[in-house]
Amino acid sequence: MPSIFKPTGKSKYEIHYSDHDGRRRKKVLTPDRAISERLAAKLLERVAAIRGGLWTEQDENYADHGRRPIRDHIADYVEHLRSKGSSKHHVSRSKFGIERVCDLAKVKTPGDLSLSRVEAALAEISKSKVASTVNLEIRIFKSFVHWLIEDRRIRDNPLLGLKARREVIKPRLRRRWTDEEVQRLLLATEQGTPTPNGFTALDRAMLYKLALSTGLRASELRSLTPESFRLDESYPVVQVKAIATKNRQEASQPLPSSLVSLLRLWLATKPSGQRVFTRMDVRQSEMLQRDLEQAGVKYQTEAGQLDFHSLRHEYISRLVQSGASVKTAQTLARHASPTIMVSIYAKASVYDLHGAVEKLPDLNIATSDQRRATGTDDATPGATREIPDGPNILPIK
Repeated sequence: MPSIFKPTGKSKYEIHYSDHDGRRRKKVLTPDRAISERLAAKLLERVAAIRGGLWTEQDENYADHGRRPIRDHIADYVEHLRSKGSSKHHVSRSKFGIERVCDLAKVKTPGDLSLSRVEAALAEISKSKVASTVNLEIRIFKSFVHWLIEDRRIRDNPLLGLKARREVIKPRLRRRWTDEEVQRLLLATEQGTPTPNGFTALDRAMLYKLALSTGLRASELRSLTPESFRLDESYPVVQVKAIATKNRQEASQPLPSSLVSLLRLWLATKPSGQRVFTRMDVRQSEMLQRDLEQAGVKYQTEAGQLDFHSLRHEYISRLVQSGASVKTAQTLARHASPTIMVSIYAKASVYDLHGAVEKLPDLNIATSDQRRATGTDDATPGATREIPDGPNILPIK
């Protein structure tokens, strides 16, 4: 049996041994002889177990991964997300969430992962975050653990039984934009100043115009490059890659002719291959709120608020208001169901409702006694009133 020794000039003990395949190996142990002897004994026992078929190479692989720091595994997972094309925001948010849970749960290696530790970490997060944020942390961490299992870094799932928190869903009430509010926002933004992070006034104004004219979501607008715009085609469009869309399908949104000439001049100043809204961050509603304040438009009223996603709501509402069919509006909105579009996005203004009621058939047909009672009987006494041809409308009784 090989013995441990401390090489000349070294502070730690070592052991040289033959592994289960007969290859010569060296293992650096600790400065303490007693501890090093115990580690060497376990090492040699494992080699003997593998040779005897009591310990497999996969068991050895699990053991090796179990000894690695959890931060190494997180770094490997981040590279995995990047390699499969995840967005920069998703990668950074996942890294932040996993590291936060591991730090709070005091997880140093995969062997430290346990349901009780993770639950304690989530309870700490719950003190300052709402249930939806905690549930996001749960989904992110579960994805990480699932990857550890798939990559054969851990044998079993330590998070079995981990359940999402109950969320009290408070629907966000958004209101319609008026034409005056849109014009005031665009004018004030174009004449404004850059944001603290350098997002210019002209770029922000173009961002709002594109959102109102295409219905693109914030993440989709953030992904656009000059090559996304097809302005020279018979029907100009802006294309969004599948990786940036909500349904992970490439989108091709028509552009109104009134916007094409403005886009052509604006895009001429943008370098090819780079995002056109380079300074757009994830706090776009806060940016819009500042621009609304400069424009003298209220962000929040009793009717609802005007956050960034309300620009998409307005786009869909105006499509319906313009007389577009349900199918056309649904296609442009890129909704799987027309129910979502009509019930949530396509809001009707008071003018729309009144206009719709005014188009109902005239039911002002009454009997002679009713007309005399209301003082509206201007017909000749004894005259017979003819009912015009048309729908079978019964008199009001």
